Amino acid sequence: MRFLLFILLFLSVSINSEEKLEEDILLYRKSIREHQFDKAESILRKLGNDGLSIPNLELLETEFWIEKGEYLYQNKQFKSAFPFFKDAYLRWRTNQLVNERYKELNSKILTDEIVENKQVKNNIGNQSKTIIDLSPLSESINQLNQNLSMIREEIKENKDEIRLLTKQNTIFTYLIVFNIFLLTALFIFTKK
Repeated sequence: MRFLLFILLFLSVSINSEEKLEEDILLYRKSIREHQFDKAESILRKLGNDGLSIPNLELLETEFWIEKGEYLYQNKQFKSAFPFFKDAYLRWRTNQLVNERYKELNSKILTDEIVENKQVKNNIGNQSKTIIDLSPLSESINQLNQNLSMIREEIKENKDEIRLLTKQNTIFTYLIVFNIFLLTALFIFTKK
């Protein structure tokens, strides 16, 4: 009898914990859909602590990476989105969206765009301040820095080529002088 009660108690506890895990998973997915990523992360940690199986935990984590990466991508936060797509790509390459985003972002220089001009209202009175969007200027500076780096590399490569050509010219000059000396010596010895 005690054994039967023990089994019933054990089954009810395990069923209750499975229902709780399912509720947490639904809440987790709802948080992701609503772009509440901090809340979703804390639920994911809780699911890991509550004993969710590793494959299920990895699946949920990959879903998180894809959704957060796509959210950042849609908001033109390409540099911030890339690590999420990279992690998702390492775990789920066959996902078409992950594959496309990873290859696209991996093949270009990444920047995060800043939101356009906004009007900020001051709580004191009816004053408002304009926030100037400096992202075009920042992008231009980044592009200039990249161009400058490329020019520096080209100059370095050209200097190396010039050094090599100078060495080759010096060797060639010595060979010409040596050959002239040999020809002169040969000419002198054949005259005698």
